[in-house]
Amino acid sequence: EQGTRGCISQQAERAVRDHADENYDIIMIDGGCNDWSLDRPLGTITGTVGQYTVSDYTATFSKATILGALESIFQTLRGTFVQAIIIFVIPHKHTRTGQFWEEILNGIREVCKKWSIIVLDMDQNGELNTRLTAMRIYTDAGGTHPNTEGTKKFYLPYLTEQLLKFFR
Repeated sequence: EQGTRGCISQQAERAVRDHADENYDIIMIDGGCNDWSLDRPLGTITGTVGQYTVSDYTATFSKATILGALESIFQTLRGTFVQAIIIFVIPHKHTRTGQFWEEILNGIREVCKKWSIIVLDMDQNGELNTRLTAMRIYTDAGGTHPNTEGTKKFYLPYLTEQLLKFFR
């Protein structure tokens, strides 16, 4: 459901339920901020990092944890939209900071690696940093969600660069 906000797990389940026969080229997800805001537990990645077996991909994942929910989303999408390029967008630097935020970001990166998901890492590779008050002109009032100008200036060039690797 393009352009809607809300629970990514529910959006993925709805996409499979209502559009399983679609032949998507690209599926793009961004997230992490709401998990931090809701103070959900991080959880763990199923399996031994870097040495996953088939059962580590077919397990039932806990949607009550950030990493378990993310694994469940990827399991759902990868199992249905096999041909799609899936991209996870890690947001730019913003007001969220601290050890738990860094654990979330690192966890997202590792789950994406496990499930062969491309990471558009705006935190590490992007230029938008709304910890600098002057840069908030490119986002909503809280500095989290990029506005149209922020998306055009900071997100689209990096996204386009990554996509060209697949569509040349």
